[in-house]
This record gives sequence, C-alpha cells and structure tokens, in this order.
Amino acid sequence: MALTTAATTALRKCDLNGIETWQKYAAMRPRIPRRQRPPLKFEFMHTTELPPAPSAEPSVRQITKQIIKPVGRNVRDALLFCGLWPKLKDTDRILLDQKIFPYFLQRNDFQNILFVGCHWYTWQYNKVFANKNYSTLEIERQRARYGAKHHVIGSVEDVADHYLPGSLDLVLFLGVIGWGLEDRDVANRAIHGFHRVLRPGGALIVGWDDVPEHKPFALSELDGLDKFSSWTFPPLGSDEHVCDHDLRHTFNFYLADKTSPADA
Repeated sequence: MALTTAATTALRKCDLNGIETWQKYAAMRPRIPRRQRPPLKFEFMHTTELPPAPSAEPSVRQITKQIIKPVGRNVRDALLFCGLWPKLKDTDRILLDQKIFPYFLQRNDFQNILFVGCHWYTWQYNKVFANKNYSTLEIERQRARYGAKHHVIGSVEDVADHYLPGSLDLVLFLGVIGWGLEDRDVANRAIHGFHRVLRPGGALIVGWDDVPEHKPFALSELDGLDKFSSWTFPPLGSDEHVCDHDLRHTFNFYLADKTSPADA
C-alpha cells in the first residue's frame, strides 16, 4: 500500500510509539465500501504463433528449380542457335521486323548501329544486321551470349565511355525503360550519352510501354531529348507510333541535332 508524504515523514521521525503513529495516518485514508469498488478486469495478451524457422536444407521445389531452369535455358538456347525457336509475335516486334529494320537495312548512311538490351528474343538481330557494324550493350553479364560479336557489358548511362563521339549512326533503345531501368536520372544520362556517340543527324529510337506499371517517368522529363529533334519516320509518316496491344508499346523517333559531338 502506498503511503502519503505525511505518513512517510512521521515514520522517519517515529520512536517507540511509531507504530501507533502509522496506524493513525493509515486510518485517515478514505475507504471505499466493497460493493462500490469497480470490478477487476483482466486482460490477456494473445500471441500469434511464430512461423517455423527456415530449414537450412533446400526444399524439393528449390532443388528442382535449380536443376530444371538451367537445363531448360540451355535447351532453349540450343534450339535458338539452330534457328528452331519461334519469334515473338507481339505487334511491336512485328513492326520492327516489317517496317523499322528494313528501312535502315537499305540505307547506306546507317552502318554503325547500337542495340541496347539483350535477351533470347534479340539474338536473331545478329543475323538481321549481319551486313552492318552491329553492336550491343547489356548490363547483365549472363545475357552476353545473346549479344553481337561486338558486345559491351555495362550500364547504358556509361555508353559514352565505350563508344567514340560521333561514331554511331543509329541507337535502338527499346523496351529498357520500365523493364529494369526505373531511375529517371540514369535514363537522362543515357540520353545525353546517346547524343554524344551519335553523329550529327544520327537516329535514336526509344521504345517504351505506356502503362502505369512500366512507365516510371514520362519522356518529357528527360532534358537530354532537348538535344534531339522529333523525326517523322518515313515508313510510318509520324514521329510517334503506338502499338495496338495491352502494353501500348510506343515508338518515338528522333534525330541528333547537327552539333559537334564534343559540344554534347
């Protein structure tokens, strides 16, 4: 029972009659009749069971995935290199094969071409551009096998570190924004780098998906594009083309302004 300050002081000064003094002060404490006292409430803490600790041994599913996935990838690549793997039938890939690539293949002033980003479905472009100086750039080391003979492993923002100023005629920057490249500043540095490595009048094609889940920023937020001019692409008659499918893949066509690459 907690004592009042007065009672505590009295006990400190007490003598042989100190017990009586304490009883005197204790009797002064108001008492509440038992019937008027509030009922006692007991609260119990409900605890949830902790999840079982992860097993140090891999599960059957993990082991199966570790074995089957590399095997499946190797089988796919073997079929791909034999020309037996089917092409993607998306409208944006069909547009590339039927409209965009043929235009540049017949132009002699577009010899030095850079394709940014590699995957199994881009491996066939090595054959498409066999008569061009075709190169690829990809940050993932394991995807180098899908790249060109002249392949660079690195980030797209460092493109100017791998190519000489004004050495490229065409840069294909397709399906990278929103599919691994989410940082606007990195993308902007890449655009500035493209302008530096493209010759005056060189072409830049940007492909991106116009859906929220794959649109981390708008192209209008990239000030590096101020160094480019919108280009009405002759086969399409427009400087922008939106493909008719769920991802609304959009192509934007640009030409590098005719300034010295050293000034980029």
